[in-house]
Amino acid sequence: EHFGLRAQPLPATNEVALVHGTSRDDKLWPEAHWIELGRRLLAQGHRIGLPHGSDAERERAQRLASALGDAATVWPRLDLGALTDRLAAGSGVVGVDSGLSHVATALDLPHVQIYNFDTAWRTGPVDRARQRCVYAQPTPTVEAVCQAWLAVTGRAS
Repeated sequence: EHFGLRAQPLPATNEVALVHGTSRDDKLWPEAHWIELGRRLLAQGHRIGLPHGSDAERERAQRLASALGDAATVWPRLDLGALTDRLAAGSGVVGVDSGLSHVATALDLPHVQIYNFDTAWRTGPVDRARQRCVYAQPTPTVEAVCQAWLAVTGRAS
């Protein structure tokens, strides 16, 4: 390992990480939206990964996994190097404005970042081929996030 990264990457998976946790409650996306998005991703054949970094995020991840069933996995609490490895092995990330979402962008993963505030211009990603921001107030719709996911994964019509 070097700086927490593995010499050999983890095997690739069809898991999409849902980065539902962030430092501020006003950046959160409603749990019902996460569940609907998760169901749509499951219908596309993906598995769902649910990282967390606090007790409150772990509890939310457990509620989401319970609603989504066996194809959703609450990840163990991981350090940044292990989180980076696990994200890199997956099919992509959908997340709120958080450090982990920015890691997904740095890894050039298919990524949709959800914003309740018009700050994407400052923190990005701004319409890169494999990353999109979705902004709306009070919060983006599931449909808008799904359309952005289809665009970053090359499935948009």
